[in-house]
Amino acid sequence: MPSVLASLQFFRENVKAFETEPARVSKVSGTRTPIELSVPLASLQPGRYTVQLSVVDEIGKKFAFVRAPIVILEPRAAEGRLP
Repeated sequence: MPSVLASLQFFRENVKAFETEPARVSKVSGTRTPIELSVPLASLQPGRYTVQLSVVDEIGKKFAFVRAPIVILEPRAAEGRLP
């Protein structure tokens, strides 16, 4: 049985702004495995971030991560509502 954990970290100006709870991956298939994580974007201020996906293989004692830039925009006002 695989023992893989995955989490997302959001960095703003090299400071961690948010991190998800680690999610355990129950099925690993080959070199690509879908991972589902929830991020409450409303809890992050609009702006530029670096997002990092971290994956830990507890049995194989390996760690990997990938980083990418992301921009969080101001929420749009709902249609029909006054500001």
